[in-house]
Amino acid sequence: MGSWDAIVIGSGLGGLTAGALLAKDGRRVLLLERHTRFGGAATTFPRKGFTVEVGLHQMDGLDAGNYKVHLLKRLGIDRELTFLRLPEFYAVRHPLLGEDFVMPFGLAEGRAAATTRFPRHAAAIDRYFSTLSQLRKQIQTLTAQVHKPWWRALNYPIFPVRFTALLRHRRTGLGQFMDRLFGADEAVKLALCPNLGYYADDPDGLSLLYYAAAQGSYHVGGGHYIQGGSQQLSDSLVRVIVAAGGAARAGRTVTEIILAGGRAAGIRHNASRGGADSAEERAPVIIGNAAPQVLAGMLPAEKQRRFSGRRASKPLSTSLYQIFLGFNEPPARFGVRAHSTFVLPPWMGSLRDMKGNAALLANEPAGRVPFFVFVDYGKIDAALSAGGNHFATIAGFDALSNWDHLDEATYRARKQAWMDVLIAALDREFPGIAGALVYKEMATARTMKRYLNTPGGVVYGFAPTPATAGLMAPNSRTPVPGLLLASTFAHPGGGFSGAIFAGHNAYQAARRNY
Repeated sequence: MGSWDAIVIGSGLGGLTAGALLAKDGRRVLLLERHTRFGGAATTFPRKGFTVEVGLHQMDGLDAGNYKVHLLKRLGIDRELTFLRLPEFYAVRHPLLGEDFVMPFGLAEGRAAATTRFPRHAAAIDRYFSTLSQLRKQIQTLTAQVHKPWWRALNYPIFPVRFTALLRHRRTGLGQFMDRLFGADEAVKLALCPNLGYYADDPDGLSLLYYAAAQGSYHVGGGHYIQGGSQQLSDSLVRVIVAAGGAARAGRTVTEIILAGGRAAGIRHNASRGGADSAEERAPVIIGNAAPQVLAGMLPAEKQRRFSGRRASKPLSTSLYQIFLGFNEPPARFGVRAHSTFVLPPWMGSLRDMKGNAALLANEPAGRVPFFVFVDYGKIDAALSAGGNHFATIAGFDALSNWDHLDEATYRARKQAWMDVLIAALDREFPGIAGALVYKEMATARTMKRYLNTPGGVVYGFAPTPATAGLMAPNSRTPVPGLLLASTFAHPGGGFSGAIFAGHNAYQAARRNY
């Protein structure tokens, strides 16, 4: 039996951030991961000469006001990682837009590009960008300071004055906000929000606060990619834990959270394959980088219902499919101009039609093709391929219900059929590109479920709805003392930033246990 200062269950960015911050404080941390690689969605794997990026298309922000910058410096890993700034935010194509609309980074630049394309909406576009900027600043302040008792004492009496915009929009959905600004003109909405899939599939069900925090961060601080892939970030965080006297063990599945006196006191784990080699570890703090539903199953039966509590009724986020692609010629040769190009099909007449995309994959391809984003990593020095090859991905909405009832043969056949249809759609947009393919592989919501171990195979934790996002305050606490959450399920909105902030919040809560 081992004894530690903290045990982290799961090695997504939330758990890694919490564990690394504790390690920087001199705590001995045990990290357990059921897979063979650390990182959760922030991983890469080798395939046919390519380094396949699993999760990260671009990371928002990294400007001076972004709290991630502070965390990276505090952990000392900012010097280990090379963040490549992307050339533009995105390009989007749809019949309503005519030629492609390209969104540059920068608030002023984005405002100018949108106003040039949609001059009659100049005033509304200005309000759009101003609102994103204002909300982002207020959310950043709240996120960075709210855990400090002295700050709460000074600011809560004047909260309604200092955070007026935050309170005004706390129950506003993105769809409602866009309707107020642009009425029935869907072209401008599609131009401004084609990357809705970074956050949700339903504009009415997406909190404006969360959208402003993330989208505003892209506009202000740009988008970045970690050279060599998101695995570089995960591995750097693991090294921080190990360097402080901790340990990181892959291929280990936690089967039980041990309670003593009503609080978390340790765990039992065994080999992920075969279930043998059982072991017990003790620590005063257990940090769960897993869905609450998964952690609940590790608790005694009488504790499970109370542990799930209000979280059990929260709506889940969407899932995604991805098609990993390798080319022997640069996609630019076939007309690809941007790092991320959102291809919106003609049947999508409005931003709200995003919600119907995932359901298309429930059947064999017939007629409508879902929207997708094509990401060309060759636009930067991503270091994901060699020998003149080029790595790219296609991604879009998916749902586990599309696949989980299929036998293996039917599943593989349908997946192949959709992969062929989506690659053909890509080839129609960029004629000849399919002929340069040397590698292709598809991951579905069923894949996400298997590897991320999330209910429904969701990728962003709970859905950041206007009703549940509140004031964007993360919540790592659980009804079991000593057991904390550090995943996208503990932050109102997912993605890499959401996971990192959830990890930081869990770290703050863990410090109070020592």
